[in-house]
Amino acid sequence: MKTINQTSNPSLTRAVAKQCGGFESLKEIAPNVANYGAGSGFSGFIWHSDTTEFYAKNRKAILENLENLASDLGETMIAIVKEFKCLKGYSESEIGATLYGSKAKHETAVANALAWYALEEVCRELTDE
Repeated sequence: MKTINQTSNPSLTRAVAKQCGGFESLKEIAPNVANYGAGSGFSGFIWHSDTTEFYAKNRKAILENLENLASDLGETMIAIVKEFKCLKGYSESEIGATLYGSKAKHETAVANALAWYALEEVCRELTDE
């Protein structure tokens, strides 16, 4: 398993580790998150109050990661987020408001999905050999 500094976005990895209760806790849950997704319920990423606060505090690192993914895939960030299963039915404007709007004002479900995205991406990268 990789260390924090071996990941592509150490700042996001540190934030996710802190939210999970430390790097050791993150390493323990990483395989399950990578295999089953964040929606399965993992400490620090269950309640909307936790996930939306995590998104607000770590928005820059999350969006940096998402922007890199979008660039790699030749897509827009909105197009990628719109395909998240938990956001079916959300409009591009609702997603865009959370991605590009005021840091203090965001759509709860979209912020939650982006926090889950951060958890899943970090866990996938940590467990990817």
